[in-house]
Amino acid sequence: MPAFAVGEGEGALLGALFPVEAANGPDPNNSYSKWLAGQPKRHVQE
Repeated sequence: MPAFAVGEGEGALLGALFPVEAANGPDPNNSYSKWLAGQPKRHVQE
């Protein structure tokens, strides 16, 4: 997939999506999802 612009103007960045094999990804035991699940529950009030 080609690169794409993220944002506009002088501060724009380039982004790209590319496949990563599971063996090269993060360890599931050290993932953000696991960390987040261990955090206290939060409630949004409007």
